[in-house]
Amino acid sequence: MKKNKRALLLIGIVLCVAVFVYSGFLLARYYFDSNAAVAEQNSEQQYDPKLNPPAELSSGNSMPNPSIAQLKTKEPDAICWLTIPGTKIDYPVVLGADDEYYIDHSAEKKPSVYGAIFMNYLNSADFSDFNTIIFGHNMKNGSMFQALVKFKDKSFWDSHQEGTLYTEDKTYKLQIFACGVVDGGGESYDTAFSSQGQEQEFLDYVKSSAMYYRDIGVTTQDHLLTLSTCSYEHANARTVIVAKLVEQMS
Repeated sequence: MKKNKRALLLIGIVLCVAVFVYSGFLLARYYFDSNAAVAEQNSEQQYDPKLNPPAELSSGNSMPNPSIAQLKTKEPDAICWLTIPGTKIDYPVVLGADDEYYIDHSAEKKPSVYGAIFMNYLNSADFSDFNTIIFGHNMKNGSMFQALVKFKDKSFWDSHQEGTLYTEDKTYKLQIFACGVVDGGGESYDTAFSSQGQEQEFLDYVKSSAMYYRDIGVTTQDHLLTLSTCSYEHANARTVIVAKLVEQMS
């Protein structure tokens, strides 16, 4: 009987030690991942288009956003920079060969629980599609696309109406006009439209499904940007905000 008790006690000690070691491993991993993400974001800031004025080239032509070209030397899949004032959304956007890789890889192609901010691989990199989709994780520490869920708060929605998107040769203003909670496989993620009729149906859907909506006169002649992140209202829920892209004249 005493041997059995000793054996049980020994097993209990071993289990406790194992749980302690594993918990320590998880905490260490979270710590290093968090610091790696912060370091990665800080390293990206040196390429931030907002910090670099237009540069005059030797040919006499101007390059509106020279830092995107610089960014590509470090993050070859980078296509633009996205920022929304008053939020932590201030990141490069990458375009991969699918919608899986950048879920768990950084823009520098390093394994990361934060992933990257990435465009739907079915979209055109030049934002010529009627509806372009950009994805990002909803991180508990407030990074990546976590700020999108804040748009569900009316006061936040009212006070955050614009953003900016910088490509290598163009700058777009984002006029945010819709916010909603949708299904991850629903109409919000349509990228192929064969007619203006289908595009109008999409606009009607955006309005009818929106939690908040601003009538800014969007038509089928415009180009839209849908930003998407995970939400938890129901299975496969996503929070999306939809903006009109307005090209800025240099």
